[in-house]
Amino acid sequence: MKKNTLLFLIVILQGFMVFSQAQVTGSIHGDLLERLKDYRDPKSEITVHVDSLIRDNYYKHIIYNQKDPGVMGYRIRIFRDSGTDARERAKAVLSNFLTKFEGEDADLRYVENTDWVIYVGNCRTRSEVLKLYDMVKVDFPYSFIVSQKIDVSDE
Repeated sequence: MKKNTLLFLIVILQGFMVFSQAQVTGSIHGDLLERLKDYRDPKSEITVHVDSLIRDNYYKHIIYNQKDPGVMGYRIRIFRDSGTDARERAKAVLSNFLTKFEGEDADLRYVENTDWVIYVGNCRTRSEVLKLYDMVKVDFPYSFIVSQKIDVSDE
């Protein structure tokens, strides 16, 4: 019994890892849970039974990740200002950054109904953001690292 339970958990965990790598769009195409339930191997007598709570949580997890595809990571805030000409200054800083660091992600955002903010980079790890920060701080000395949700949908 323990062997079957362990095998089931390994199969489920591998399925989650494989499924999390695939990009899910619209409907659940190639549903892993359904494929697992329908799996038949003529050489073995393994039968997979999926509890309804596991199934429900599995689909809730998929739906949640479709709505919010980002993951926690790191970015660098290089600019934040408010005032009558803050938008123009932000655009100038953004242009300066994009000129010096071609290919890096940069976002200009209007936050809290008063401030213009520029975040750069989409770094998954602390070491990745520290490398970028070492380059950025030369031209933007008041920049600092922030932990926030980053977009990984187009990687």
